[in-house]
Amino acid sequence: MRETSGSGQACWHIQITGMVQGVGFRPYLYRLAQDYGLLGWVLNDGEGVELEVQGPRAALAGFLEALPREKPPLAQIHGLTKQERPPGTFTRFEIRASVLHSRPQVLIPPDLAICPQCREEVLAAGERYHHYPFTNCTYCGPRFTVVKGLPYDRVRTSMAAFEMCPECAADYRNPLHRRFHAQPTACSRCGPQVTLLDREGVPLSGHWEERFSVLLRAGKIFAVKGIGGFHLVCSALNQEAVQRLRQAKKRPFRPLAVMAKDVATVKKYCRVSPLERETLLGPAAPIVILETKPGAVPENLAPRQKTLGVMLPYSPLHILLFTAETDLLVMTSGNARGLPIVKDNEEALRDLSPFADYFLVHNREIVNRCDDSVVRVIQGGVHFYRRSRGYVPAPVALTLDTEADVLGCGGEMKNTFCLIQGRNAFLSQHLGDMTYLEGLENYRRALRHLQGLLQIAPRIIGYDLHPQYSVTPLVRGLFEGPDETEGEAEGNKNVKREGGIQRSGGIKKEGGIKGSGGIKRNEQVPVRFFAVQHHHAHLASAMADNALEGEVIGAILDGTGYGTDGTLWGFEILSGGYRSFTRQVHLAPVPLPGGERAVLNPWLTATAYLLTYLGEEGKSLAERCFPGREKDVAQVARMLEHEVNAPGASGAGRLFDAAAALLGICLTSTYDGQAAMELGELARVSLSAGGFSSAAALGPGEPASDRVDDTWQEYRVGQCVSGESASYPFGLRDGILEADGLLRGILRDRQAGFAVRKIAVKFHRSVAQMVLAGVKEAFRHTGLRRVVLSGGVWQNPLLLDLALELLSANGFTVYTHRSVPANDGGLSLGQAVAAYHMWLSEQS
Repeated sequence: MRETSGSGQACWHIQITGMVQGVGFRPYLYRLAQDYGLLGWVLNDGEGVELEVQGPRAALAGFLEALPREKPPLAQIHGLTKQERPPGTFTRFEIRASVLHSRPQVLIPPDLAICPQCREEVLAAGERYHHYPFTNCTYCGPRFTVVKGLPYDRVRTSMAAFEMCPECAADYRNPLHRRFHAQPTACSRCGPQVTLLDREGVPLSGHWEERFSVLLRAGKIFAVKGIGGFHLVCSALNQEAVQRLRQAKKRPFRPLAVMAKDVATVKKYCRVSPLERETLLGPAAPIVILETKPGAVPENLAPRQKTLGVMLPYSPLHILLFTAETDLLVMTSGNARGLPIVKDNEEALRDLSPFADYFLVHNREIVNRCDDSVVRVIQGGVHFYRRSRGYVPAPVALTLDTEADVLGCGGEMKNTFCLIQGRNAFLSQHLGDMTYLEGLENYRRALRHLQGLLQIAPRIIGYDLHPQYSVTPLVRGLFEGPDETEGEAEGNKNVKREGGIQRSGGIKKEGGIKGSGGIKRNEQVPVRFFAVQHHHAHLASAMADNALEGEVIGAILDGTGYGTDGTLWGFEILSGGYRSFTRQVHLAPVPLPGGERAVLNPWLTATAYLLTYLGEEGKSLAERCFPGREKDVAQVARMLEHEVNAPGASGAGRLFDAAAALLGICLTSTYDGQAAMELGELARVSLSAGGFSSAAALGPGEPASDRVDDTWQEYRVGQCVSGESASYPFGLRDGILEADGLLRGILRDRQAGFAVRKIAVKFHRSVAQMVLAGVKEAFRHTGLRRVVLSGGVWQNPLLLDLALELLSANGFTVYTHRSVPANDGGLSLGQAVAAYHMWLSEQS
């Protein structure tokens, strides 16, 4: 017991809010109260943790001072209130049963990677948890993926199906034990079990670990049920197995994620910085994109890339997949292309049998499917490519305090939704593609479940301006129609069903998921819908992610987004804030022949660029650049001439596609962003090898000031500069960026025999210079110096580095995303905050 002095008894009632459930907070408070000789009680309630402590005032003061200082590492205290109460008749300090609340305000913890103590128990012979695949404690294990309702107690998780054995129950009730009130705790006697099945669902004889190891070495592919869903798994060093998996998934070039046995293994294959190591070992355990060592891994793990997405085992089951002979496994999402990750056993046997030879399943229900998170360390910071397992549903803190609940619907690809309540923005896990009905059904379930958990009933809804986004009529059906209607996805005329996979028999309204206290729409309070333009949402997302107020310049670069003029935008220099924006500068639109077909075939986009800027000369160049496609080039020329099925597009992603095709890097894309990724990787590797000097040494231009030298504004391309110059020329007039000089430069450099990698670097420098020119123009009109960067193109690390250097050297303060992805995975946050400010302006 700690020494305390002073006399006089007192009783304090304390309420603590934040991330204080499922992280060992009540056991911590119990031990702390024991330490200070205090009496009273503690319990979980709908707001967080509530307690009463009684004892000498000096002891109470010491307790309160130590409370935030010594809290569990995963706990987050957002608020603490104290009230004095009359002393009670307490005889001890105890943990009481949780109190249900009609509108919970507690924060749900994300799933936590296995802690060092549990890992040691799993691997140590003689331990009760030796080789038990579901070992966990107060400080690790599943949380969000098993929770059905709040407060966070075992009865409201999928572990309710498993009654604790006497030993586990004793640990659970022992305040001094690491598993005290650890809700998912279990052992091999009372907890979930693993079974290895063949494709017919028949269990294999013998111990699953031994059979798995033998079959893995034989090159077999497995569907393995983890914490948030199934992975497809094979040996990463068996090139035949990897190629067979690629062929089955129709995924010839997209990089595959891997799981390494430990950090030493990661260092064997990849270069690892201190921050990357820290991120790999953190409680979220995301996939971290690392640079591979030359020749260390098979080329077919990440074709045409010098990086690899790597994660460490984050559950005991994963640890048991590795042996002395196996230290690197392919660990890619278990789903058919465009569909949600599979989470149930029967579903896996039905839908993953085209890919997997065997199925490693278990009998613990996954309540919330949740893909792995993906991050990359750039410029000394961790940037999200996908924010999901390990981070969701922890909120993004906002500077505003909303008067009404808000929903941001998200986009059509890389979808997330965002629920805002008070100062907290709760982004969903990665939901992915909304093209198919299965994706929309998954969206509906995830939305209803998180609504139920948090008791959020949105009155304000922000959605994308695009008239054909499938998620918009779905959400309108959920919040506008009667509560028990069915088929609200009927308005989704562009929604497809994956051939042969009949997972959802139609989209039905769900009144609430059992245990989550499902939310029904308040018929007395009308729901207001606000259309938010795609790139305005990106700007607002970056502002909210950096807690910015007022107005900023937004350099928003992505593939495509529906503009207010009905064309497809994507290289945008905007000015504005949460409520509104002005389009200051943009790339000149170029027709996309065939629309979506051009996105999948970068050579088509390149042809359109050549025809648009160079006319008949461009047609001849296209025929020479893309031999064997002369008839197709002629057809594209006719489409553009007659304006048939060739919507105008000004996306930065399409400009990257065109450059990649002209350089012969990627003519046809087999996955989203392939051309841009391969072009960017070629340039990045070239620069890291010392191909060019730094951007700063090449003269970024005069710093921005109250009087900016704008002679560059009227600059037009003339004779193209070729060779060793820093970048290609471009035009800017009346707020429109012209890329004709850039294209001519690429073609002349290629004709002159310059290395493709050097041309790729010059292209990146040119795009960075175009961004700088656009930002300077916006500054000239607005006087704004703060610049936010958002949109998927900014996940190109080289372009980001170049733009940050140029903009900073010119006196601008630049903000990048910190807590959400720059791509459409962060779009819903921007939609939500923008819609809320639009609603506020209506109220005034």
